[in-house]
Amino acid sequence: MASIRDCGKTAIMIFRYFLWLAGRALLTPVFFFGFGVATAMAATDAFVEDAIAELDFETTQKADLEAGRVISVGLPAMERQPTELTVGAAMMLVRRPLADVTRVFIGDDTFRVNSEIIDFGAIGDGNASGDEIDKIFDRIGYTEAENEEAKKLLEARPGDDFNLGQGEIETFRALQADDGEVHEKVSKALADILRKRFLDYREGGLAAVEAYARKGGKSASPQQELTTAFDSLKLLKEHFPSFYASLSGFPARVPADTENRFYWIKRVADERPAFALAHRMVERKSDYTAAMELQFYAQHSYNSMLTLVACVPVEEGTLVLSAIRVYTDQVTGFASGMKKEIGRERVAEAMTEYFREMREVLEVQ
Repeated sequence: MASIRDCGKTAIMIFRYFLWLAGRALLTPVFFFGFGVATAMAATDAFVEDAIAELDFETTQKADLEAGRVISVGLPAMERQPTELTVGAAMMLVRRPLADVTRVFIGDDTFRVNSEIIDFGAIGDGNASGDEIDKIFDRIGYTEAENEEAKKLLEARPGDDFNLGQGEIETFRALQADDGEVHEKVSKALADILRKRFLDYREGGLAAVEAYARKGGKSASPQQELTTAFDSLKLLKEHFPSFYASLSGFPARVPADTENRFYWIKRVADERPAFALAHRMVERKSDYTAAMELQFYAQHSYNSMLTLVACVPVEEGTLVLSAIRVYTDQVTGFASGMKKEIGRERVAEAMTEYFREMREVLEVQ
């Protein structure tokens, strides 16, 4: 079972390669406001004003923002689900044009620079042929050094050690392999399972995401978690309606000018290799960039994740508004409130330091 510390670490790892705006859904925002009070351009000034108003800062906090300091504000009362842990949001102002900031926060290099990402596969925009998709997923797997982790899947059962559907559990338990070949056979089965989950999502969206089997006949539903998250993005729906329609309507309603990218990711979580499936969606306009990353499958440590980012040009540079929602069974049950509070605090501390580092990176480029 993953620790609360690891949930926070996992969230920060993912936050480091993609940031998001959640409008009224912000729960633990961290904000950076540099170079004085930002003045948004006319097309997005109402959005900026509304987003800041939602945060309900105290007078001293507003002054700190204007002075360029990092501020952490916890809003746990806005959480909608017992498995929900919002790990942060940020507002950062940099003296860089919109195109530069968008490239830094949204490109594939965000995977390469993250030390906790072991490997990833870019699946493309969803239109790849069957053979092309097979080649991309055939790269998925455990190494010989990860043989012990692969062995655990041979004994998988409902619970939170692995996020698997009942049929997927039966697939692994039916495998027969000698010790030296476990990682190879398990890797093949895992690649097939992740390929199917991707294809199901590509064709059917969230409605096609299979639930995870838990003990006692219970289940955890990424579909339900993420649908609830979409429903809460009221500020996004009001100010960026076409992008919101793309998010909530995938795959049936996606405008031609909305970019879609899909990935599989292999990373380290709780000192274990873990695989995830992600969908990135981006809308680029002259006066803003809005982007989303949806992790509709995670192998363990958390159930699902929604990440969005809004980059808005202002007189001083570009304003980046972001936040992140993670859903995990690890914050439920006994002392749930304390678990969530500890998780938010640790993530907020890491995010504060991370945004200071990001400010320095963007200023020297």
